[in-house]
Amino acid sequence: MKGTQLTQLSEDYELIRESIEAIHSIMKRKKELLPELHKEAKDAEMKYKEMQQARELEVTVARLKNEMAWAQVDEIEYVSNFNSECETDMIPRAHELIWSFSKWKKL
Repeated sequence: MKGTQLTQLSEDYELIRESIEAIHSIMKRKKELLPELHKEAKDAEMKYKEMQQARELEVTVARLKNEMAWAQVDEIEYVSNFNSECETDMIPRAHELIWSFSKWKKL
């Protein structure tokens, strides 16, 4: 029975040694791949940040376009009001000048 137990121990020992070698081999491959995975993760992070910046720029452009549109509306309203005020103020003034000129001409 001792011989059978020794054989079993020897087989178990061999199985454990093979498992350890397989684990070491897997770890070696993973360590070799790790730098590449780090690089890919860093590249993905940079791409994500660039996409965030692009989105922020899109939001800023949309906001500025909106501001520009309202500024143009304000400018048109200002010019329109200015022209209306000028016309309202200028008509009586023109009548005064015409009246003054015609009075001066009669002299």
